[in-house]
Amino acid sequence: MTVQNTLEIPSRDAVLDAARSLIADHGYAGWSMRELANKSGLAKATIYHHFADKQDIYMSVLEREIALINERTAEAANSPGNAIDRLRAVIRTFYDLQAERHVVFMSAIREMSHNETQLCNLLRRYRNDLLAPIGQLLDSGVRENLFRPVNDEMALVTIFGIMHSFVTHRLLIGDVKTADELVEHTLQMLLNGIGNH
Repeated sequence: MTVQNTLEIPSRDAVLDAARSLIADHGYAGWSMRELANKSGLAKATIYHHFADKQDIYMSVLEREIALINERTAEAANSPGNAIDRLRAVIRTFYDLQAERHVVFMSAIREMSHNETQLCNLLRRYRNDLLAPIGQLLDSGVRENLFRPVNDEMALVTIFGIMHSFVTHRLLIGDVKTADELVEHTLQMLLNGIGNH
């Protein structure tokens, strides 16, 4: 690796770190490339060396956030314990990440109408990386006789549908539930539904 290549990654990361902070404080539209240069400590020419424009930076911030969510979710899905313990860890990780990084998540919701095609393509690209470890967890739960056999695709859509709904509700409306209550409620809804068994 050349000296130039070793310097490119830190400067690219500095741009993304600064952009994430600006998005958190001002949303997508509320900052300029000049502010990004000041916040990152890099010249605008250096920023344009890595990114085509502001939209490219924004999508790169979202891509990095999604990659982090995928990585931590996969770690949770492969954590010690039985399938229920691991499912609980996945739910906890997902909620913790959204609480920790909610501003970028909210920005993506607000920008959806302007960037729908790009955001959908980004989500499609990372979808399998997110879903595969949880699908394996579900299969493990069936083998452990903890879960009944279900259509993995539909189960995964249900799990993330419930979690995304709670996250969106908490971010937009607010909620008094603690993280522990939310995790356990979600887990019980997934395992037992609302039927009187």
